[in-house]
Parts: sequence; C-alpha cells; structure tokens
Amino acid sequence: MPAWGNHDTTENDPPYSFAQAHFALPPHATKNERYYSYTVGNAHFVAADSNTDATTAPGSLQYKWLENDLSAATKNQKIEWIIVYFHHNIYSAGGKYSNTATPVREHFQPLFDRYGVDMVFHGHIHYYSRSMPAAYNEVIKDSAHTSGTPDQYNFEGKDHGQIYITTGGGGKPLYSCPNKLPAFIIQCADAYSLGTFTINGPNLTYKAIRSDGTILDNGF
Repeated sequence: MPAWGNHDTTENDPPYSFAQAHFALPPHATKNERYYSYTVGNAHFVAADSNTDATTAPGSLQYKWLENDLSAATKNQKIEWIIVYFHHNIYSAGGKYSNTATPVREHFQPLFDRYGVDMVFHGHIHYYSRSMPAAYNEVIKDSAHTSGTPDQYNFEGKDHGQIYITTGGGGKPLYSCPNKLPAFIIQCADAYSLGTFTINGPNLTYKAIRSDGTILDNGF
C-alpha cells in the first residue's frame, strides 16, 4: 500500500499516472488516489501525500480529510494504534535533503499530537533512522534507550508523541549519516534495509533488518 513520492510524480508535481497504473487503492477524498486510509485489526493506517506543501496546509482538502480521518480513528474504541506514512521527512538524522518537508511538519504534526498518532514512516532520504517519541518541534516525550535491546515505551493515551522512522535504504544509492545526530534521533545507518513490525493487541514490536538478513536496529 504505497505512499507517492517525488519519483512517482510528473516533473515533481501531481498527477501520478505512471505510478497509479500499477496500483488500485482506496480513493476516499480524491479520484486520483493521492491519499487514503485503511484499518487492519486494531491498527489504523494513513497514507498521505507530501509532494506539495499547499496540499498539506490547513484548509486544504487533504488537511481536512486527514483531520476527519484521525478524529474518527481516535473515537473508534476498537483502534489501538494509528500509523501514518508519507514520502518526505518531517524529522530525520540530518544531512542531504533533510529539511525539505518543514512546512509539512508545521501542518501535520499538530494533528498527530492532537489525535494520538503513534508512528510515522518516511522515505526520501536514502538511509535508515529512528527517533525517540517526539511531539511538535522536537519535544522529546521519552528518552529511554538501551543499546542492543528493544526499547520500552508506554503509548497509552495521546500525549506520547510519535516515533519517526526513515526507511530510505530500498535500493537507490545511499546517503551518509551525519557525524553528529540530533538529540531526538536514536540511530542512523547508511544501509540497505527494511522495517518490520508486529501488532498483538495493545503491544507493538518493531525492528529493522539489513538486506543480508541481519538486525540493523532492535527497535522497540
């Protein structure tokens, strides 16, 4: 279930006719399937479109749709996890292309805080990184981290921030991680990798795996 990125657009701007030819996605608010959501078990997933700042701004169709969608998910007592994903990074370890989505952060993250979003996945930057749970403007909500073992977080309620994960090691040439990481970033690795998570009721476990099958990040 993809989220469209800059490589899927026509000259870095919608429409995404080439990419859409390969997928049939829930249309929801737009006929061209630019953003959508779905629920699996007790987890609600939201795929957003970060390609143009104007479409994420308060008052835009996507912003109104996103707020309504997150509000409904929060009110649904069967939903225990809300996971959002889109292409451009609103938080990262820094380096090349690390500040391209600041307006999207200003537009979307207050909604994530308000409606208790738990995790946000990005691509765009060609490395792997994971943050501590953070609220708007890098406010760290939980700094717990134990090297070599999964971190333990309590995500009950809404005021826990979100964990931001960049999974940009999918095949393109990798970017180098900065020598000094931001305070809210736990790990950065220039490695081909993927992330995997398992949800079992109120428990979610996550780890990142290198392309050779070894563990890159024990996660949480």
